[in-house]
Amino acid sequence: MILVVDSGSSKADWRLIEDDGVVFGFQTIGLSPFFVDAERVFQTVESSFPGDKDAASVDKIYFYGAGCSSDDRKKIIIDGLKMYFKSCTIFVETDMYGTAKALFGNDPGIAAILGTGSNTCLWDGSRIVKGSPSLGYVLGDEGSGAHLGISLVKLYLNHELPPNLSKQFEEKYNVNRNVILDNVYRKPQPNKYLANFTGFLVEHKSNPFIIFTVTSCFLDFFGKQVKIYPSYAEYKIRFIGSVAYYFSDVLHECALASEMSIDKIVQHPVDDLVKCILEDERGTE
Repeated sequence: MILVVDSGSSKADWRLIEDDGVVFGFQTIGLSPFFVDAERVFQTVESSFPGDKDAASVDKIYFYGAGCSSDDRKKIIIDGLKMYFKSCTIFVETDMYGTAKALFGNDPGIAAILGTGSNTCLWDGSRIVKGSPSLGYVLGDEGSGAHLGISLVKLYLNHELPPNLSKQFEEKYNVNRNVILDNVYRKPQPNKYLANFTGFLVEHKSNPFIIFTVTSCFLDFFGKQVKIYPSYAEYKIRFIGSVAYYFSDVLHECALASEMSIDKIVQHPVDDLVKCILEDERGTE
C-alpha cells in the first residue's frame, strides 16, 4: 500500500492507496516540524490511522509538508513516521513541491499556496526552479489566513473597524484586547489562532470595508511573492488552499490588476497528488 500525505500548518490530509486501487482518506492536525517533534508525529499517526487497515502493509509514504524545507526538519517527520510504520520507504518534500506537482504535473507554471500560510514557486514541469522567501507569518505569508487575521485584529485593536463589524467580531469570538494578546504572545501556534478569524472575513466579504482589507492583503501577496519571478506575467498561475478558494472572486480581480490570470483554484490538492503519484508509479513498472 502507498500512503500520500499533504500537510499544512493547520491540518493534514491522508490518502491510503490499497493494492486494488481503492483510496481511503482521513485527516489529522497539521504536522509542521516547526511546531511538532517526532514523538508528536508518531502519536498523531497512532491515534488516527484507521484500525481496520494494516500499517505493516504500507511500503511507501509520500509526505508533502509545510516546514519540510531542510534535512533536519525532514528528519523529524521521517523519524516520527518510522516509529509507527516500521519498514517502509519514506519520501518527504515541501508542501510547495507537492502543490506544484498537483497543480501542473509535467507542465511549467507558477504554483501558489494560500491557506494558513502562503508560498509560491516557479515550476518547470519536474522541479522547483525558484521559490518565494519562506519567512513565516511574522515576516511574510502575505495573503495567507494568518496575514488576513493579523490585518483584521489590528483594525479591531486600533478601533478602525466600523462599529457594527467590531461588535459582531467581539460577539462571534468572545474576544477583547487581553484575550487576543494572550493568544498571540503567550499561547502556542498563534498563526493558527489568527488564521481562524478568516471565517469572519468570509461571512462579511460583501462588506466594502472587508473587501478593501482582503484586497490589500492579496495585492501584497502578488507584489512580494509573484512579481519576484522574471517574466511572471507569461506563466499560468494556479492556487491551492481554503483562503484562495473562499476568496476566489477577490483573488481573480487582484490577479488581473497584477497582469496575471488564474486558471485553476483547488481547495485540497491531495487527490490530485494521488493521481500524479500513481502515474509515476505505473511509469516505473
